[in-house]
Amino acid sequence: MSTHLIEEVAPLIEEVIIIKDGKIIINESKEELLTKGYTVSGPASLVEKYINGKNVLSINVIGGLKTACILGQQEHKSLPDGLETGTMDLQNLFIQLTNI
Repeated sequence: MSTHLIEEVAPLIEEVIIIKDGKIIINESKEELLTKGYTVSGPASLVEKYINGKNVLSINVIGGLKTACILGQQEHKSLPDGLETGTMDLQNLFIQLTNI
């Protein structure tokens, strides 16, 4: 199956293969892939400190707030006050991975 509407078919997907520029960049289970992407949001200065040394896929800034999409295992220790984390759905993760 091939589609650009990932979230519509996400319940049917077990394995994900992402091809970019003729090369396979992802080939793993959907569940495994979904554990690798997350977002962190908050005041720009706090987000900048948090993302230092992490694999940042993208950054979005609105006013003094910043959201970063990160590829990697989300840290389970507590975040600094003022920051929030979120999950990335399969569609968003796909877009972020193919834009790098």
